[in-house]
Amino acid sequence: MGNCMVNVKDLENNTMRILHDVCTKKMKGYDEPDLPIDYVSFTRGNWGTTMRYDFAKDKGNAITMINLSPRMDKMMIAKGEITGCDDFLTQECRHAVVFKVKDSTDFHRKEEDFGHHFAWVYGDYTQDLADFAKLMGMEAVIA
Repeated sequence: MGNCMVNVKDLENNTMRILHDVCTKKMKGYDEPDLPIDYVSFTRGNWGTTMRYDFAKDKGNAITMINLSPRMDKMMIAKGEITGCDDFLTQECRHAVVFKVKDSTDFHRKEEDFGHHFAWVYGDYTQDLADFAKLMGMEAVIA
């Protein structure tokens, strides 16, 4: 989970980031080996510990991210492809997975109705999530 954002300088190449300190050893599934994580302080004052993983190791992997609208009547769903990782071992809340989407301008416009805290997983679950949204009486907004 993290803050999903597109920098103005990245609009042309459709690159975005999910930035925060929330990764786990089991991000690839409970049946998969633990990710090789490091522990880093999430403050410059050296207090508080968080797990870090170098997402650049997974370049080319598909990811799917979602966010729910404040009224819980819409689900924004987007697919991306990992292209790298920012600030892997830097202290503070700067750990970021970098990924490419089909159209970052479209993503950013749709994101305005949802906020910027997205959860993401490895793989393409776009259709599964759209089906689930429909089952729950929610509008699926695909970016």
